[in-house]
Amino acid sequence: MDTLVGSKYMNNFLLRLFLSLTLTSTPALADTEYFCFDAKNNKTLLLNAHYSKKTQLMYFPYMQPIQLKFKHTDAIEMAEDRPFEFHDFFDEITHGKVTGHYEIVHQGALFYGITYTHKKTKKITEFTRFYDLDHAQIPVLTAKGIECL
Repeated sequence: MDTLVGSKYMNNFLLRLFLSLTLTSTPALADTEYFCFDAKNNKTLLLNAHYSKKTQLMYFPYMQPIQLKFKHTDAIEMAEDRPFEFHDFFDEITHGKVTGHYEIVHQGALFYGITYTHKKTKKITEFTRFYDLDHAQIPVLTAKGIECL
């Protein structure tokens, strides 16, 4: 009888342990997968792989999330009977004030580029997506545990 009670206790304990680990842990790669972009001025911008209107951008190597506020989306029909291209517009917020604007261009899950416009100077920075796996920045990002999609 004691082994039956002990067995039930152990099964109950293992079930609770499994559920708590499953429900509280996130996949290991979830925080390391990004769409990677760079600009001609050698700036690297990372876009969270789980894209939504509450997306997250970060400059590498700083890895501090940029506070963004979604503004609107423009849907552009590039060719008849083809998927639309989307331009999502976000305000950059620093200390409660708008300091710049980001435009993210994508077609579904294909991300093409990001444009940043500084609010005061109107300086525009164009970021293009890494498509070449031989891109010079890839080993640096990989060494830091970042996987470019």
